[in-house]
Amino acid sequence: MPRYLVADQMESALRRGKSVEQFLGGSSDGIVISWIVICPKDDEFQLWHFEVCDDGHEECLDLYSFSPASGDWPEAPVSTHAASDDALAAAVRAFNADPSRWVNQLMIQDEYRDYLTTRPKRTPPTNFAPHQAQSVNRVSPTIPTPTP
Repeated sequence: MPRYLVADQMESALRRGKSVEQFLGGSSDGIVISWIVICPKDDEFQLWHFEVCDDGHEECLDLYSFSPASGDWPEAPVSTHAASDDALAAAVRAFNADPSRWVNQLMIQDEYRDYLTTRPKRTPPTNFAPHQAQSVNRVSPTIPTPTP
């Protein structure tokens, strides 16, 4: 089964109350990765943007568990739209989203796995001492779940 959704599949998923996502890639230094989500909620379509520290590797692909790059998860969507087409157009305008690279919710890990093969090599800062690292309370982003 193909990974990417065609327009009809996207519309169907959104009508059923399911979110769709798109991996946007990583920063040039390999430290931060980002993705966007279109989430149906209360007869509207919310566009969310997430940036997280690239804490993953081949055995740890759960982007939702990575630390938010800014220290906090977004509290509100980037924008809200009356129609799914408007949310998709906003994603293209605001984030240069590729209309042919949307996936079903939770499939973003497959996109991240592919990205890992091209991720820039990372080196810790010269003053970094692993024993000085503090534990981080990892709380996954809360994207509103549509109610039936």
